[in-house]
Amino acid sequence: MLTVAFLTTSASAVAQTNEATVSARALVAEGSELLRAGRAGEARARFIEAVSIDPRYAPAHYFMGFLREQERDWPGAQGYYETALKLAPAMAEAHDRLGFVLGQQGRTQDALAAFERAVALNPNLFDAQYHLGATRWWTQQPDAAITALRAAVAINPQHPEARYYLGLTLRQLGDRPGAIAELKQALTLNPSLAVAHTHLGIVLRESGDLEGSIASLLRALSLDASQDDARNALGLAYMERGEPDAAVDAFQTVLKRSPDNTTALHNLGTVLMQKGDLQPGHCPEAARRLRGCRESVTRGGAIAAGSS
Repeated sequence: MLTVAFLTTSASAVAQTNEATVSARALVAEGSELLRAGRAGEARARFIEAVSIDPRYAPAHYFMGFLREQERDWPGAQGYYETALKLAPAMAEAHDRLGFVLGQQGRTQDALAAFERAVALNPNLFDAQYHLGATRWWTQQPDAAITALRAAVAINPQHPEARYYLGLTLRQLGDRPGAIAELKQALTLNPSLAVAHTHLGIVLRESGDLEGSIASLLRALSLDASQDDARNALGLAYMERGEPDAAVDAFQTVLKRSPDNTTALHNLGTVLMQKGDLQPGHCPEAARRLRGCRESVTRGGAIAAGSS
């Protein structure tokens, strides 16, 4: 039988815990407002105080993890998120953020498991659906990615990156018209999203719209001249439009930036052979280091001339 003394002590402990939780909750609410206002230093002080007042209050650990994440301290963020989840296993947001920092550390399968858990707990959590879909796309799972990305876009139709990944996934599934529509929608929402211009240009070329493709790829390069994928695709579009000199210039520009880019090397060799102009003097130094343009053409059935 429990003693009166034990019951009294337990009741007192519960009262203290509840009071501590109320104080911690108020501090976290204040800290989250400061964080939204861009006052991260002041927010951090509130979260630290909340953790010290009530170490079992999960949201305080969650926000400390978020601050570490913003500093790109992935292991530090992971530790806080894992602590939050020990205290509150059903916190979908913490599962989602844990998945993100695990992905940043190269733990892709663990990240996917965390995103899946977040979605299972809260199917309406946009970030979890978006991260799950994008990660499934990166891991070559388009059939699984499409479900999460459609859910993400349904939750937040104004998110350009979600529509971008949906477009990439539709292309991977062979739905070029759907891919074009989603990529154009992404660019309506964010005209400066260079990678969306790149992939729109790629899909337009695959669909036979060379003029639209070239325009989109040139726009991508005007926003980010470092995009080798865009310049490779531009060279292919020039080849198909019957402009081999422009294609050669595009591929050589890639090789000046990335001397071992095998796609550009292969495509350069292909267009030079088509021109009947495959001479050592026309090959960039990068091609000579890889045993010349001719070998780049003959060696590599694995490198498709139409790849981008």
